[in-house]
Amino acid sequence: MPDRTYSPAASSEIDQLLLELKDRDEDVVQLTIELIAAPSPNPPGDETAPVALIAETCRRLGLPEPAVLAAGPKRPNLLLTIEGAEPGPHLAFCGHTDTKPAGDAISEWRTDPYVGTIAGDRLYGLGSTDMKGALASMLFAAEWLQRHSGRWAGKVSFIFSADEEYGSAYGAYYLAREGLLDDIDAIILGEPSGIHADWDAIRTVSRGASCFEVVVNGTQMHSSLSDTLGAVNAVEAMARVMGRFREELTLRYPEHPLCPTGPTINIGVKTVGGVGYGVVPGQATFYSDIRTLPGMDLETFREDVQAALDRCMPVLNGATARI
Repeated sequence: MPDRTYSPAASSEIDQLLLELKDRDEDVVQLTIELIAAPSPNPPGDETAPVALIAETCRRLGLPEPAVLAAGPKRPNLLLTIEGAEPGPHLAFCGHTDTKPAGDAISEWRTDPYVGTIAGDRLYGLGSTDMKGALASMLFAAEWLQRHSGRWAGKVSFIFSADEEYGSAYGAYYLAREGLLDDIDAIILGEPSGIHADWDAIRTVSRGASCFEVVVNGTQMHSSLSDTLGAVNAVEAMARVMGRFREELTLRYPEHPLCPTGPTINIGVKTVGGVGYGVVPGQATFYSDIRTLPGMDLETFREDVQAALDRCMPVLNGATARI
């Protein structure tokens, strides 16, 4: 049996090592501010600015040059790996470099979304929490691990991924599909873990995502003729279908102890329709975002969505709808 006797000397040494990380707090905040000022809203999707800053920071901190893995122009992923003194497991930390868009009402922001602003003990700016603050923390953790590489075994990688906010086709999905992470034993996501308070939840399971569009077709024509020719306004029909669709949608899913509330269902996260004054809309589309539970079956999910849409047909009033 290994000796597990408490050692004050060992405890003091650990405390000293942790203090080295604590001393980097201001550096983490400053790098987060710099990352906020490197915009990467998705959509439209362009992670080159924060990725360039991360790569430059790796060089400044004396870290290995990260590998650039990209599925398309302006959509780079970075992979940084630190090796310990002995062979061992391969652990990775993952964080995405893109953010949600700043929104369609920038004037409603209390601070500039692309200028990191400190107020009290909080840092405000687009991505400060989700998740450029975590990216900054990872880089200084990597520098600490490299400095003390003789104290641990195995490898630690840091995955700075693209396109998390809009489907991950250029990010996690691409990396997994191409087998670029196959030698990693476990991955820890650096997503924020507090909702009502710091650290109030550590998530050990993740919902999946199904994002789809429902297209409603009417009859496009000059609006002055709509009373004579009997136009079907696609936007009006979409509004009726969207409300009814939410009422009709019932998903079958296995209960999961770590997702007790089931899937999240958000209908109409985006709507598109119409060309402007003088034209009756001939087509309108609403987008939906459903976060699925582990164990849900794709074919069953498709059946449930289609069945809900089929039950909406009576409210179309001459329009048509398809997924």
